[in-house]
Amino acid sequence: MWQQGDVNFWTIRPLSDMMVRAATDVVCFLLNIYEKMMGKLRKASLWRLAVCNELHCRCFCLNDNQFAYWSPLTSFL
Repeated sequence: MWQQGDVNFWTIRPLSDMMVRAATDVVCFLLNIYEKMMGKLRKASLWRLAVCNELHCRCFCLNDNQFAYWSPLTSFL
C-alpha cells in the first residue's frame, strides 16, 4: 500500500477521487497565495524603483545648492 509520505505517491495512475480532490484544493489555495505574493512583490518593486530614481537624482542631478533640499527617501509602503 502506498503511503502519502512516499516520494512516488503522486505518480500512481489513475489518481483516486480523494487524490484529485486534494490536488484541486492545493491548486486553489496556491492561486490565492500567488496573487497575494505578486501584490507584495509589485509594491516592493515600485518602492525599489522610486528609491533608485531618488538616489540617481541625488548623484547626478545636483543643483547650485548641492544637498540642501534633498527630501527623505521614499518609505516602504
